[in-house]
Amino acid sequence: MLDEAHDCTAAQISIVERAGCAKLVVYDPHQCIYQFRGARDARTLERLPAVAHRPLTQTWRYGAPLSDAASALVQHYKGGRYSDFSIRGNPHTTTTLRVEPGRAAGAYSGGQIVV
Repeated sequence: MLDEAHDCTAAQISIVERAGCAKLVVYDPHQCIYQFRGARDARTLERLPAVAHRPLTQTWRYGAPLSDAASALVQHYKGGRYSDFSIRGNPHTTTTLRVEPGRAAGAYSGGQIVV
């Protein structure tokens, strides 16, 4: 299993490609943050032979208000091939979003995420 594969270098991906075993590769092309150290665009991982691609549509990190807002923002700003993007929040987690003019989006304030 290779998790966070979007942060792998070409050499690391090559090791996985040559491994003589079943593979489970998990990546998100929108989270590649290590390009400065040679990480490849996650789309290069799509060349690995795949039995199936499975989108992960459930998060356990935060509740529905944030997942609904994230889904709406992705659909609005990315559109096109992301028009069906949707992620479900953790039904057992309470997340409160609050709009505060003048505060940076994403700030954490009093147990709430500022949008």
